[in-house]
Order: sequence, then C-alpha cells, then structure tokens
Amino acid sequence: MKLNSTRAQRAQDSQKKISQRRFTTPREMLDNCLEKCPGPYECPYGGVLIFESSPTEQPIPIVCPRYQSWLKQVELEHKLREIVPDNLADKSFENFMIRSASSGEALKLMKKYVKARAWEQGANILITGPYGAGKTHLAIATIRKAIEVGDTAALVLAVDLLHGGFQAIDERFEALRGVDLLVIDDLTTEFENKYFLQRAFELIEHRYRQKRGTVFTTNLPMRDFMNALGSKMFSRLYESLLTIEIKDVDDYRKTLRDKNLEWLKEE
Repeated sequence: MKLNSTRAQRAQDSQKKISQRRFTTPREMLDNCLEKCPGPYECPYGGVLIFESSPTEQPIPIVCPRYQSWLKQVELEHKLREIVPDNLADKSFENFMIRSASSGEALKLMKKYVKARAWEQGANILITGPYGAGKTHLAIATIRKAIEVGDTAALVLAVDLLHGGFQAIDERFEALRGVDLLVIDDLTTEFENKYFLQRAFELIEHRYRQKRGTVFTTNLPMRDFMNALGSKMFSRLYESLLTIEIKDVDDYRKTLRDKNLEWLKEE
C-alpha cells in the first residue's frame, strides 16, 4: 500500500522528530510508538521506524507489527472484493447466523474444513438447503479463510458459466482449473445443458487429479443433485465429498426485508 506524497512527507518529518529522542534499544522505540499510536491509517511513519543508536552506526528499520497486521487485512479485503460481489464481501464465520441445529452443524463442519485446509487434499463439499439458508455465506467465509492463509480462490455462480458463446464458456472453465479452492454457487438446472455437463466433468476431473477441492452450493435435494451430475461425475466427487444439509431455517432475506422496510412503520 503506497503512501501519497503528503503522507510520505509527513512520515519523513515524523521520523526526524522521533529520531531526535534517544532510545537505548529498537524495542524501546517501538513500545514508545505503540503507546502513542493514532491507528494504522493515521500512522505518520508508514509502519516503519528507523532506529539510530549513534550517527556512526547503520540505521535499523523497525517494522510495526500493528501496521503490518492492518495492511494484511486491507490487502485481504481488496483480494476478496476482486473475487466476490461487494454486497457479499463481508461474509465471515464470525457473522454467520445460526438459525437451526443443522446450520450450527454446517458452521462447525466448514470451520473444520478450513482448519485442515482440506481443499489442498482434494476434499469437496456440497452444501444443500433452501434459498436464504446461508449456503453462500458459508462458502464465502471459507474463501476468506483460504485467502488469509495465502491460497488462491474463486467464486462463480453456476449460471454465469453458461454466458456467451462456446469460446467464452471454454475460457471461463479453463480459468477455474488451477485455483486452490473453487466455489461453484447455486447449482440448479445447469447440468441439463450437455455442453455445460461436459465442461464441468473436465473441470472436476482435472481438479480431482490435481487434488484441489471444490465447494458446491445448491437448493436441490441430494438425490436430484446426484442425478443431475450423472454417475460418472458423481463418482469422481464422492470419494472425497462431504455433504452438508441445512434445514429448518427461514429465508434470511425475509428478515432483512422486514428490517429494511421498518421505515414504513414510522408515523
């Protein structure tokens, strides 16, 4: 993250001021700075202090851990917004709403998937449930964690894979082959398209051989999903597939709608 010219000049001026004080160790200098820290965004040093024990010795740069942690979070959010729509980019395990025993179990299982980084072992997840159950929320929260540990990830709506002509579809599928974690969201009737079915099989076959995991979400019952995939494709997934069913939940969008329309109740 680059400082603009004004902030860069301010950082230089601040370095001169703090350098005028004498600290016996880099740790003392850092502790003093952290004590007065205005927050990473307002940091006048750009996250790096310069320790000079004497004019004759080589200056020692001190990287602020608080600033680096903030910078890492900023970069994470930026990467996440390149992958998922802005209105979904805030989804995380921490703000997932448990609305039934099955949704609580789903959260627990997805956290285990993340802790083990099981996508690196080729483990696949199928999350089923009605619309508004939180399937996409859990999938995006998993992507967030994958990015945090430095892995690549992609989210794609199943219907978007069919947009355009054959070449555009081919290029879209090709781009998904190499990511560490892939989420294909909201699979429904796409498998009725024979061209989609063929390209999807090739994608799954490639990821199967490369041991790269895929998370699928669908509102289809498990049996219908199996029939849509076909026995050949499903067998590729099955040996490393965990099915998570979310049930007994109302569409959370109804709750959001009620909240968003509270202004109607005002006199």
